[in-house]
Amino acid sequence: MFFLVDIEFADPDAPLDVVAHADLLEKVVLPALEQCKRLEEHHRILSAKMWGGGRSLSLAVEAVSNEALVEALESLPFFASVRSRVREVPEKPASLEPWTGAALA
Repeated sequence: MFFLVDIEFADPDAPLDVVAHADLLEKVVLPALEQCKRLEEHHRILSAKMWGGGRSLSLAVEAVSNEALVEALESLPFFASVRSRVREVPEKPASLEPWTGAALA
């Protein structure tokens, strides 16, 4: 099964200072990149593209079931704190485009 996943990162409530940026980088960004690389190596993430200056991300994901998709997405350190929309597509996506449809239940 193939899925397109659109992820929107929320703006922080207040500007982050240098220490907070470093903490975010160390605890969220770098582990997320490492996990994305592992998922890519296992052919779970097929491609990814950043949009809007890094405020949103689209992923093409292959998973054997909805549960496997959820497991892969929840393994990303930032996933609990973002908004996401998921749609199943009938075949392997040739390219990534942002999606403006409603989230699936």
